[in-house]
Amino acid sequence: MNARSVLVLLFGAATAALCIRLGVWQLDRRAARQAYNAEAAARLAATPKPLREVRGDSAAVRLQRVTAAGRWRYDAEFALTARSRNGSPGVHILTPLQQEGTDTLVLVTRGWVYAADAATADFARWREGDSTRFEGFVLPFPAPGSGPDTSGIAPKAVIRLDAPRIAARLGAPLAPYYVVITSGGAAGGEVPVRLSEPAVTDEGAHFSYAVQWFLFATIFIVGSLVVVRRERQRSSQTATEK
Repeated sequence: MNARSVLVLLFGAATAALCIRLGVWQLDRRAARQAYNAEAAARLAATPKPLREVRGDSAAVRLQRVTAAGRWRYDAEFALTARSRNGSPGVHILTPLQQEGTDTLVLVTRGWVYAADAATADFARWREGDSTRFEGFVLPFPAPGSGPDTSGIAPKAVIRLDAPRIAARLGAPLAPYYVVITSGGAAGGEVPVRLSEPAVTDEGAHFSYAVQWFLFATIFIVGSLVVVRRERQRSSQTATEK
């Protein structure tokens, strides 16, 4: 076997090993996603606990089902812009909840309402009474953005849930998570369309990516062997002709 054949085999083996490693990595990511989905499904299936009993950082209580009671702070509510539903433009109405005995506000997503410009809403139309009791689930705030504060794109509107900026805007302590209402809360009249619980069965495309990497590994192995075989055949033919 000449040096060129050795180099071809080494290149094929090294590239195939890298592809196999990437395929295993994708399977590991799939397993992690499955574990996350199982934990999330268990939290969503659990009996709701009082919001006052929720402890820990936002990641630890993600998708925890809760019951909550308190007083709406309509004076501090705002809209989260560009929230579509069934192809229609709209916003999510977010209203701080004031619980008895604490000055820490909890931001609550009360639901979706139609907005032609996907930025403004008639807040007075969607009030549900001063006091409330509802069920929902907890979500963490996204990581704070590093860009400029664009909350002024419309009166009482924000384009993202930036917790530090929202807390500064409210002028009060803010819980490190927000709550999405799924049921209850209404005292009659119109209410925003409640949001559904998130789907927790999607495993992503990790398995198909893993299969692709394993196929690439097979192609590199077989391809290098074919190249070496042809090189040997060419060498044998050249030797015979001499």
